[in-house]
Amino acid sequence: MVDGSIIEAMEDDKEGHVLDKIIREADAFYGQEHKHNIYALLSDYSTARGYSGNGQFKALDYSLARDQADTVAEKHMALDAIKDTIDDNWKPGSELHLKVGKLKNRIKQWTSAVTEDPSKAINLPELGIEQLREEVKTKVSRMRRPFYAIAHRVLTTQGIEDALAMGANAIEIDATAWVRGGWWADWAGYEASAGNKIKDMFHKISELKRDNRAYPIFVWIDIKNPEYCKPDLWYYNCSPDKLKDMAREVLQSTGVRVLYGFSQEAARTDVFRSFVLDLQPFEAVSIDGELPKFDDVIEKGHRVMSYGDHFVTGSGFHRTQLELRNGVDSGQWDDC
Repeated sequence: MVDGSIIEAMEDDKEGHVLDKIIREADAFYGQEHKHNIYALLSDYSTARGYSGNGQFKALDYSLARDQADTVAEKHMALDAIKDTIDDNWKPGSELHLKVGKLKNRIKQWTSAVTEDPSKAINLPELGIEQLREEVKTKVSRMRRPFYAIAHRVLTTQGIEDALAMGANAIEIDATAWVRGGWWADWAGYEASAGNKIKDMFHKISELKRDNRAYPIFVWIDIKNPEYCKPDLWYYNCSPDKLKDMAREVLQSTGVRVLYGFSQEAARTDVFRSFVLDLQPFEAVSIDGELPKFDDVIEKGHRVMSYGDHFVTGSGFHRTQLELRNGVDSGQWDDC
């Protein structure tokens, strides 16, 4: 921070202005808000190391003084940046505000100790600033989680537009494979239960985004029969690989994220494992199962918690609320 010429000028300094030059450069580099911290530390060093009142330096360790001034200023600036984030998201007097105050007091105590005994002028002890930064970052990210209104069982291209018009910002499509025709938006696998082809559904979403119209942030593809067709030459069009390729080529290429949904039974298949091992940044996987059974299967950044409708689980809505809250508090999910 301080130019080497200032250090070299020590021996020629007859009037004792070197310390003032260091302080001025420190002020210019760090700003007025930290001036008192740097000035106090350098002044303490000059007094302790024998800076005489007539302007003569005796044994002042400039390098050490400069390094310690840098360290103190950097710690204060790091804490100030963290405090700014806390101020933006919490009311004054919060637990996080108190933690910042305690860390600043520890820095002041260290500076006072060095003033009394310069031999203690070693690096500041580990204060836990990085840990506090991560704690604040994690809590802010949880507070700012997006809210998704997911339209359930959308099976036609018109249904996509209708759902978005009613306020949905994500849609769930049931995907069923047929040997003839490939993948369909179909929830039951009957001739009368199918809507449009999955390919047409994806292209409709891509078209909406290209035209700057309302479009879903992500598409939840509930895969009903993932093992129906093997991914070989003859059955590629109805294979899971074909479904994944279409999602990447049509949806993800335009910035629409994709969530692949599997049942608990399907999550034990080779198809599921092939999806998990090949997940890309815009993809995640949902399993209709319990976390302890699948915790080590999917990385945190590629999984989504889904507790399901309270009528289906039979546990009552209060249980659903409790499970979602527990999921958020556990830190095991990027989105709940």
